[in-house]
Amino acid sequence: MKSKLDNRYFKTGLTAFVVIAASLLFFTLLNRWSGIFAQARSLLAMLNPVWAGIILAYLLTPVMASCERAFLLPFAKSVIKNEKKARAVSRVLGVICALAILIAVVAGFIQLVLPSVIGGVERLMSNMDRYVNAIRNWAETAFGTDPNLDDTVINWVNTAVRYLRTWLETSVLSRADSIAASISSGVWTAIQFVVNIIIGIIVSAYLLFSKEHFTAQIKKTMYSLLPGNAVNRIIRGSRDIHQLFGGFLRGKILASFIVGAICAVFMAILKMPYIALIAILIGITNVIPFVGPFIGAVPSALLLLLDNPVNCLIFVIFIIALQTFDGYILSAKLISNSTGLSGFWVIVAIFVGGGLLGFVGMIIGVPIFAVLYQIARNALRKRLQKKKLPIATSAYENGETY
Repeated sequence: MKSKLDNRYFKTGLTAFVVIAASLLFFTLLNRWSGIFAQARSLLAMLNPVWAGIILAYLLTPVMASCERAFLLPFAKSVIKNEKKARAVSRVLGVICALAILIAVVAGFIQLVLPSVIGGVERLMSNMDRYVNAIRNWAETAFGTDPNLDDTVINWVNTAVRYLRTWLETSVLSRADSIAASISSGVWTAIQFVVNIIIGIIVSAYLLFSKEHFTAQIKKTMYSLLPGNAVNRIIRGSRDIHQLFGGFLRGKILASFIVGAICAVFMAILKMPYIALIAILIGITNVIPFVGPFIGAVPSALLLLLDNPVNCLIFVIFIIALQTFDGYILSAKLISNSTGLSGFWVIVAIFVGGGLLGFVGMIIGVPIFAVLYQIARNALRKRLQKKKLPIATSAYENGETY
């Protein structure tokens, strides 16, 4: 009897000690959260080249796989009789091919597009006074009968122009000059930047070459730590997440690149101004689902309106046709799996993602929310099936109780 009491008291005391220790640890972490968060951010910043390499490898995997399937693996098998060696050689060539395409795209952007964008911004600043005078003349003509309204419109125009001029000078041109100055004067900063890029490319090359091996190591670790059924569910869920997230992200990026290129060609044919600036703006904002086309089209149309109202009207009609083509044909072909989200949840995901991670959050917010939505929907279906209740949402719209 005494040993049972001692054992019970020991378990009670041990439980109380664990609860008190966990509470003290929780409050300590809570009080020092800012310092812990700063240390975590510095650690993550140290791993920036690794994160960049992981992202590059994830985005370049389809490119490498396409090169292997199309010509590299058949060529290697025709030259090398050993299938294992042929696959290894084709993988090396596939990694080189994917990285070469990446470097060519980046180099082409730097040499061809970036100077045109900077030239477009400089032209916009040089024509700012002419645009302001045109708006003032329009305001005087439209609201000349009401002096108060005329003054109000002109004040709004002056405020907007001052804000735009300040933003262009402080955030665009001055930043480009400061970056160039820091690269020329700060040799260490330039070397560190180049080293980070090289490390990121090396990491992506390692991941691309040995992606099956790394995947096998992760599965091996999970099977050693977790029950087999749990690991199988995680693997199936990971495949679904990859299919949804990766397919959406890659398809959206490719579709946006095509949309930007079509916009640039159309504007070049009609000899419109600010071709590179507007095309890049349309392409980048098109990555954002649902609201992205409007975010890019509105400032672009206003910019053309200041230069030539006829070009603005043509551009607006063209953008409507282009977005219709993108929404119903291009994206439908490139993005094989829909997110399954309604327009309301898409808007919520965009604003939440943008609030947490900025522009990147607006891009990845929708696929991440779609993944969470899919997980929650599957869990809800299982619970309804266990309770033998209907799964279809329409069954709960008639006011009946179950």
